[in-house]
Amino acid sequence: MARHRGLLRSGVVLAVLLIVTGGVLAVLAHRRADGPGGAVRGYFAALARGDASDALAFGALPDGPHTMLTGTVLEAQQRIAPIRHVSVGHVARHGATAAVPVRYVLAFPGKPIPVDVTVHLHRHGGDWRLDQVAVPTELDVGAAAQRMTVVGAGVPSGPTLLFPGALPIGFDTPYLALDPQQDTVTFGAPPTVTVAAVPTPAAQTALLAQTRRMLQTCVTGSPDVACPLPDERYVPGSLHGTLAGSLQNAVVRVDPSDRAGTLDVSAEAAVHGSYRKLGFDNVATAGTGTVTAEIHAAAYAVPPLRLHWTAP
Repeated sequence: MARHRGLLRSGVVLAVLLIVTGGVLAVLAHRRADGPGGAVRGYFAALARGDASDALAFGALPDGPHTMLTGTVLEAQQRIAPIRHVSVGHVARHGATAAVPVRYVLAFPGKPIPVDVTVHLHRHGGDWRLDQVAVPTELDVGAAAQRMTVVGAGVPSGPTLLFPGALPIGFDTPYLALDPQQDTVTFGAPPTVTVAAVPTPAAQTALLAQTRRMLQTCVTGSPDVACPLPDERYVPGSLHGTLAGSLQNAVVRVDPSDRAGTLDVSAEAAVHGSYRKLGFDNVATAGTGTVTAEIHAAAYAVPPLRLHWTAP
């Protein structure tokens, strides 16, 4: 009986090996039959499903650190902006080399980014292989650098290798995100990527709501010399009345000079009420009516937001 069980087990193992081997041979045969275009489609399909080992098997690996070429990092790239709608154009073949135009979409939430690149391949034995299966990249991190991580670790310094797609960078706050227009890696791009952080919709909503509440306190509460004014000719703390409508021309951005991640807000608000204003003789006179207050404020991009007024 034990001998029969051993034979059965051996038969199962042999069957699995035959299935796996047959599958590998079928894939290789498909790549050969489909030529350079098939290799490119297979490579981007591997990227899209987060299969780093399969993606690396489609071609040559450039010189550089390989620490970012893992399934964990590739899956992070796909979570941030999945690769979608891959289409391969007309293949240009020249003997043992080929150039394949590819179009795909990086599906950043709310702002999908189309990408057009040309992938270069060479013939190796019976297969077509990509000249490069990763992109040599150096990340230039400035604004909000202290808020950024790569799968829980710090952003690497110096040259590294990355798969095409979104930068695999996350943030320790819900108020910052990658800039879809800048934070991508692709074939043929410049070797240095300037990492850009942008406010999330949640940040903009929270910051503008708090700005309006603080401005309401300014014009209805006790005088505060730091409160917004129409311009420098108005006496600090003298503007009192009611807000007329919502904030206008509001802009929320990440301070480009601050590595800690500061959000700046600028806006305008109509205020109907009283004020004191300096004349050309620098003598303050009282006035009433509707004026437009120029708003400038800032807060660190972490909850809870602690907003403070800033100078224009």
